[in-house]
Amino acid sequence: MEVVNFCNIANGGCDHKCEHSEDGPVCSCRKGFTLQADGQTCIDNDECAGNHCCDQVCNNNQGGYTCTCQTGFLLDLEGCHCDVVVVVVVVVVVVEVVIVVVVVVVVVVVVVVVVVVVVV
Repeated sequence: MEVVNFCNIANGGCDHKCEHSEDGPVCSCRKGFTLQADGQTCIDNDECAGNHCCDQVCNNNQGGYTCTCQTGFLLDLEGCHCDVVVVVVVVVVVVEVVIVVVVVVVVVVVVVVVVVVVVV
């Protein structure tokens, strides 16, 4: 008698994974999904409803989640924590102002030297 592997026919009726057994197909789900009572259907878990690493905003997606930050913050390389961006911008602006002041002082000194040389 030939054994029929129902996993080879429409994936055994399984949404995700199908494993052949003597009793018929056995369904399972990919990570981030839960097998329903019908034994075939997989639904996405809402990882944001439970424990997650996001500091600010958790975005549920198919099979997982991603973190995002509010305006004025930047997501770190780990993808969980939000760092303040405003401090970095303020430091850059201060450095640019100092550079402009130094350039203006140099221009004034050059003009004074030229005037002194022309007068003498």
